[in-house]
Amino acid sequence: MSMVAKEEKIINACRFCWMCRHVCPVGKVTGLERNNARARALALSLVTRGQSLTADIVDNIYECVLCGACTKDCVTGFDPTRFVKAARLEAALEGLTPESVVRILDDLEQYSNPYAGTVLAPALQEAIASLPQQAPILFYLGSSARYQNPQAAVTAIRLMKKAGVNFTVMMDEPDSGLYKANLLGSVAETRESMVQTAEMINKTKAEILVAFGPSCAKAFLRDYPEYNILLSPQVRTFTSWLNTLIQDGALVPTNRQNVITFHDPCTLARDLEEEDPAREILAACGTLKEMFLHGKHTMCCGSGLMDLYAPALTAKMSSSRWNSAQETGAQTLVTACPSCYTVFAKTQPDRMRLCGIESIVWEACK
Repeated sequence: MSMVAKEEKIINACRFCWMCRHVCPVGKVTGLERNNARARALALSLVTRGQSLTADIVDNIYECVLCGACTKDCVTGFDPTRFVKAARLEAALEGLTPESVVRILDDLEQYSNPYAGTVLAPALQEAIASLPQQAPILFYLGSSARYQNPQAAVTAIRLMKKAGVNFTVMMDEPDSGLYKANLLGSVAETRESMVQTAEMINKTKAEILVAFGPSCAKAFLRDYPEYNILLSPQVRTFTSWLNTLIQDGALVPTNRQNVITFHDPCTLARDLEEEDPAREILAACGTLKEMFLHGKHTMCCGSGLMDLYAPALTAKMSSSRWNSAQETGAQTLVTACPSCYTVFAKTQPDRMRLCGIESIVWEACK
């Protein structure tokens, strides 16, 4: 197995360390030792020393949700997700990528999204068609919102229009490249996809790029620079942009006495280190009651991408997060991620309401 020195160093550091075993959201719901950074590192350390990479080891590598909880908790600053991505690349080179993941990659190649989506929902098509073809602000929806949660995209567009924002949305929006990066790691195809997307975005001549999904924002703000890919517009997360609209008085929500708890998307809170804007938004819409693990300590609910190839695992993770939400006594769980919303909706308990942050603000501004 050919790992670069950086990944091998992390593997050798993690293989005998137990310190992050208690924070892995996958390990917590499965109760299995294999589902933590140490176990993965121990298996991969054997592979780097000559043992064959087996299908079982690869399956375990794809049970990592790449949420970064282990990284956040590492006092020595190591990032186990680096060797997870490197191992996924090695599995692809050896033809060991699980069939369920191969199908997603095939859909990405054919449809430019992992959901095999070809036609947008009529309401979303109508909402996009109502916008100018060119504007100083480009609103990037992302595949999850476009094909899995189109109503959230429609509501977000209506909210931006209500605020008087001069913006546009691409009808044929390109994939950010995020999915390939997570499933395959650093391969030429990943960078090529990102380059094509950057070119399409830059051609719009937009000055600001607002990314609806935190994962898309992370791709634009973190991954693109790592690949030396230049985006012309300034990149903003939707939550920081929405908070600015409220602070500037473009949107005036009314506190409706909602009792809310907020699920921090791990990409937003940990990768992008953004915690406050969503809380300031929700404070204007109701009363916020925090879950025990929140902010940078948030517990991943299971990614929409993993849900495509390991739905039983993501169901356990989202159910666990719902339990934490119910313990707060809140009536409504709000998330700022269309992908998280899709996962939560599949395990939503009868006694609680699920809401995207765009929807809770839309209601408060009526």
